[in-house]
Amino acid sequence: FLKSRFLGSGTESLCGQDENGEAAYPPIWAFGASSGGSFISTLASKMKETPEEYAPFLFSAMNVQIMSPPEGLDWDIPTIFTVMEGDAQTSERVNQRVNTKFQGGPFHMIKTSGRKNVNPNHFAKVFEDDPQMTLAISADIHKALLTMGIIDPTNRLTSDPRQSVDAVASIWEKYDMAVRGATSKGEQEVLPFGVDHTMIRPLRPDEMYDANSIWLIEELNVAWDQHEITAEKFEEVLEFFSDYSRRL
Repeated sequence: FLKSRFLGSGTESLCGQDENGEAAYPPIWAFGASSGGSFISTLASKMKETPEEYAPFLFSAMNVQIMSPPEGLDWDIPTIFTVMEGDAQTSERVNQRVNTKFQGGPFHMIKTSGRKNVNPNHFAKVFEDDPQMTLAISADIHKALLTMGIIDPTNRLTSDPRQSVDAVASIWEKYDMAVRGATSKGEQEVLPFGVDHTMIRPLRPDEMYDANSIWLIEELNVAWDQHEITAEKFEEVLEFFSDYSRRL
């Protein structure tokens, strides 16, 4: 199942030919967070067991975020783990795995910087490429977070936002795509924050519903810094990929 799912994802369409007409294969970098990290780790383990079934589409390097793969998995693909400062248990497990080089490496672990402030301009900065997210809207969202007690006067989260589902929902629902569309008077096309046309076309109805809310939910989870996909220190991930990518 893993093999067919991976090889059937359009991988072959990315191949070309070199100047001699020989098949040329680009490096394949695998990225997965949480359960996605478990998926690519399992796939990497299968590639080690039966590489001939996946060749030449073998991972060149991997980034596993916010999870420690099951100890029974074994692979030799260069891997960089991203863990969050606020998740001590995962950090300890990953660090132990990296230090013992159980799979033969090279393995590396990076850690996020810890909990972040949510300032009045936070969302305008995060979604700076989205003209819908103005400084005024960002400030209004910040004010709502403060009023609801989700952040304190120092702009720090007061608790895990996953424990404040109703309060958080009351804020993102205020900026729901349908709500904003009803007040826009057709002056501006309304999309979920952070989503453009290249992303919205393939979204299913349930994914569209999620897109209406995750712009706030996931940003608060990142600020809490315990368990959320993150772009923090991703430049180190890309540098690792560049340094260690190789054909296995």
